[in-house]
Amino acid sequence: MAIDVGKILQDKREDIGISLEEASNSTKIQTGYLSAIENNDRSLVPVAYYDLFLNKYARFLNVELPQIKKGEPKKSSLRKKEQIKELIDKDNQIEHKLIVFIKDVILFIQINRRLSLVIFLFLIVFSLIKITGSIFNTGEKNNVNESVVKIITIEGSSDDKINFDIRDSILIEDDKPEFMLVKISAVDSCYICYYSDTTAVNEKLLLPGEKLVLKGEKIIESKIGNSTAVSISYNDISILPELREQGNGSSMIRITPRNGAEKIKRSEKIMLFLKNNYGLE
Repeated sequence: MAIDVGKILQDKREDIGISLEEASNSTKIQTGYLSAIENNDRSLVPVAYYDLFLNKYARFLNVELPQIKKGEPKKSSLRKKEQIKELIDKDNQIEHKLIVFIKDVILFIQINRRLSLVIFLFLIVFSLIKITGSIFNTGEKNNVNESVVKIITIEGSSDDKINFDIRDSILIEDDKPEFMLVKISAVDSCYICYYSDTTAVNEKLLLPGEKLVLKGEKIIESKIGNSTAVSISYNDISILPELREQGNGSSMIRITPRNGAEKIKRSEKIMLFLKNNYGLE
């Protein structure tokens, strides 16, 4: 049966004839904490201070708190011991099964010596073939990983799969596509419609000091509402400075890897976007 420590302390205090306030003044422990201790309510006392306040209050009332007997283990300790024993038993079972398996293998080898020798030799030969093949195929794998394409010119009929003559072969670098970067920097407020490659048309109002970075592999097109309000750079090189000389007129530009940057009369995709969204021709 659990011992009611709080009730013991409360009875002792009432026997002495002092109130909770008097006990609080003497122990310097708040009245609410003392009341919680007498009611065995740990939720109202900070966890780190409960045992400290309990012991201090007990010493003040000259009450010896009951202790757990040394010979009586806690349930948690018993559970831990059981868990440790279960783990040890499992390890012993695994070790026993491993020993039995090894003994069975040794017994099999002793009984079937010829078959065991054949299996052993087969494994050795198989391992040697794998190792040798990996060594000789290293060069081929490296060639596959290189960024090159081999083009072979064949002389002869395309229908003739046997009689043909290889005239020459060359290697061509398989360059990865380089993206174009266009930066539009606003020195004044400017409205811009733009798109790159297959991306849908977007629109943005640039305020003074803002920048718009466009990225594309095949094409970048843009309609700039006020040519004098922006400066444009292509791969960090200033381009199309003549746009700033057009006054307040708007301009359409196109940038491709082959032709670079150029001013165009209209962009079909942007014009379709403006017509569908704003009814502008």
